[in-house]
Amino acid sequence: MCEQQNQHHPVRDVQGHRVVENAPRSQKKFCSDTEDWCCIPFACYVRDLGGIHPAHGTPAACTVSSHVAAPKPLVTSQYWVDNLTSPIRFFDTLTRPEKVESLPLRLVCGAIADLIEIGPHATLRRPIKDIVSSIRYHSVLERSKAPTLTLRELVGALFSYGHHVSVAASNGQARGIIPPLTNCPPYPFDHSKRHWTESRLSKDYRLRQRLSGYMLGVPASDWNPLQPSWRYWLCTETMPWLANHVVNGVAVCPGAGMVVMALESVKQMAVAKSRVVSGFLVKDAQFISPIPVKEDFQNSSEAVAEVRSIQNVHEKDSASYEVRVFLFTDARVRRSGSSSDWVDEDSRSRMEAKDQVDSAFASCVKPTNSRSFYEFCRESGIQYGPSFRLLSNIAWDSHYYDPSLSPPDADHSQVILGMNTPRDHYARGEPIPLHLKRPLFAHFNVPRSNTKLGFPSLTPSSETNLWQFFQEAHDIQERSAIVVKAIRHKLAHALGKELEDIHTGPSLSDQGVDSLMAMELRNTISYEFNVSVAVFEMMDAADLDQVGILVAKKVQH
Repeated sequence: MCEQQNQHHPVRDVQGHRVVENAPRSQKKFCSDTEDWCCIPFACYVRDLGGIHPAHGTPAACTVSSHVAAPKPLVTSQYWVDNLTSPIRFFDTLTRPEKVESLPLRLVCGAIADLIEIGPHATLRRPIKDIVSSIRYHSVLERSKAPTLTLRELVGALFSYGHHVSVAASNGQARGIIPPLTNCPPYPFDHSKRHWTESRLSKDYRLRQRLSGYMLGVPASDWNPLQPSWRYWLCTETMPWLANHVVNGVAVCPGAGMVVMALESVKQMAVAKSRVVSGFLVKDAQFISPIPVKEDFQNSSEAVAEVRSIQNVHEKDSASYEVRVFLFTDARVRRSGSSSDWVDEDSRSRMEAKDQVDSAFASCVKPTNSRSFYEFCRESGIQYGPSFRLLSNIAWDSHYYDPSLSPPDADHSQVILGMNTPRDHYARGEPIPLHLKRPLFAHFNVPRSNTKLGFPSLTPSSETNLWQFFQEAHDIQERSAIVVKAIRHKLAHALGKELEDIHTGPSLSDQGVDSLMAMELRNTISYEFNVSVAVFEMMDAADLDQVGILVAKKVQH
């Protein structure tokens, strides 16, 4: 490139081939030759220039000399005169073959990857891209955009390319104080307009309910309320007690576990219809194939329980359900079992159920040693671990068993509780349901003697029962002591401890009493003292003495 147009020989050569040419006009100086007379007065005005000496100078290339500008020439008047009268050597400045160490703007060598134009508009965008096409060009300001927008876009682009820039400083948040937004739109209380399109599966998964039941699992992602299903993954990593149930050398889920799956699923259906359930009747149960249990969660067996309502033509609402359990393992699916359940909605007679259980107890007259029983099971291919070896005092009549479960310790037991206790309803401010106020477990206790529960240290003779001794007490403190003594004997027998180990200072929960044992204790108090005490009232008491005072006051009233 030269100053004379007649020296552009390559341009004249291509004009005959109808190639569009655009000769750059940046080689001319700012002022004409007739205006050179004003340079002398200009030099006189700028002869006294001062400068600063920064500790770390920033190299700058001069388009007058196409070299790196030194700090000393920049404060002379002649430099600024030459800046006005000399042609702009923009092309030479960008492409001058100098070493990178002396000229940091050596773009063709790849020393600089980004070039920023600081000015009112992106004027040099096209010339720079024509000269060096491999460089990334940026502009601080543009005519058609807001200055804050273009500046922040520049900072964001430099940050994304790995340059050390402060995004917080560009947003005015360098001090860590975010200014509050004062121009936010008002909250739209009208939710009829939807701004988010979401599928049914995504919404059901996002708003999924908590785990329902111990053996039921989570609701399926493709939830259908008319035919619901639940999924559960069985493995010994999450349920160690399943490793104690081995059949023919393989850990399998007990058949009672599949029954519990069916009952819990039917219970969820009944609760969804606001039904009060007092019991279940399994009319038909089929165990088609076992459910093997793997060790780790990655290879766990997936069990799916599906529920279908069975409604006859003459019925307005059905209380019968069919439950099917499927097993997914090793990329295969098979049916594990099915059952037909009937929900008892407080309609059957409790006396009828009691007579049935008493009849089963009376027919068991052949005692069997528990060790011999489990040894017989092991020889038959069923190996029960500590979690399943809980039967004692077994009686047999070739059809029924009458076991009394001895309380296991915490290391060899696992409590399964799938129902809400009165404490849960009381904490939510809900009324206690009727079925939780009745002695549900009273008919399944060990048969008592005719003399009720006697205490030789308290009664003058063995013929005197606890209620008679309670009536002979003079004040509420003596009656409370009798109740506490009865509770201590009951807890010592249920927990397998000595009477001296049951103290009156701790509460029932601190003594190791759970909700099931508290309901049994409630039934004992109702049987011995002829008074009804709620389970949550006993569990909320600070110690046993308060429980005794509570029972004594209720009897007095």
